[in-house]
Amino acid sequence: MTAPVHLFRKIARRHGEHLAMTTPVTVSPSEADAGYVMRFHMPKDRALASLPTPKDPRISLRRMPEDLIAVLRFRGSYDPERITAKESELLIRVQAAGLTPTGEPAFAGYDSPAALPLLRRVEVWTSLG
Repeated sequence: MTAPVHLFRKIARRHGEHLAMTTPVTVSPSEADAGYVMRFHMPKDRALASLPTPKDPRISLRRMPEDLIAVLRFRGSYDPERITAKESELLIRVQAAGLTPTGEPAFAGYDSPAALPLLRRVEVWTSLG
């Protein structure tokens, strides 16, 4: 998500479909390489087959299995150092509660980077075994 966002009116729209920005957007380390995987959560009331086909071949649509997760919500900036600190805090809290985290924690952002940090809703997630 970038800011500012520019919108242009098209004369005629014959293909494609516009979906409103969905939240949260989650980011987690990629298992395939040294990059990241970004997930956009689609509207709950839409069947997978009814979603628009992505134009970028690197994007795939798929239903993810249900998962039990622990979440630590906070407000403010989401620079890498802060996210790492919050992921550590989440894992400490999960273990203190007698639960077992599985996999790597993920970052979930709900607001634009242009939003005032005090107003941003940010979370870190971890799956539970």
